[in-house]
Amino acid sequence: MIFITGHHNTGKSTISNYLEQFGFVHIETGDVIREIHKKIAPETEFIKWAESMGDSLNDFIVEKALMARKIVLNSNDLQDVIISGNRQMSGINYVMRHAQPINRRKNLTIFLYADDKILFQRQCARLDRKIPGLTLARFKEEILQYDIKMGVDEIKEKADAIISNNYSLEELKTNVENKLIQVGYKIKK
Repeated sequence: MIFITGHHNTGKSTISNYLEQFGFVHIETGDVIREIHKKIAPETEFIKWAESMGDSLNDFIVEKALMARKIVLNSNDLQDVIISGNRQMSGINYVMRHAQPINRRKNLTIFLYADDKILFQRQCARLDRKIPGLTLARFKEEILQYDIKMGVDEIKEKADAIISNNYSLEELKTNVENKLIQVGYKIKK
């Protein structure tokens, strides 16, 4: 399995969705958790609920990973599973322990990063998650510090690859594609 992680707005979902065309099944951890939240506690504020659930949320990710793994193994056209969005090494390790790699491949963790100002600009451009009155200072204090509290720095230290997304989407695609080719995946254009 491939884990794509990093701070908010580093392009985790964007690159994961792009890679689907090359035979990858994508699981977005945030979507999985929001789906569970809507089912079992929609009246509770999402972040408070997620924090109260703690590590038990990992079981939902594992369930999705096992289903996706089965789909890949039963297909001749699919290569692997991409799990994006996790911000805790303990969560990545939990999934790795409970969902074996596909076709004896080693699991791969890719950490995406970008400068704070670029991440802030991307946040401001997001139509799906507008935050009224957001400033760079507030973004760093509330959002980036939340990511750090969650554990992104530990993931960065242990990642198999660290890839910058300070520039264009095309450059990000090329850099991620090259890493995947380097470890044996097929990227056909």
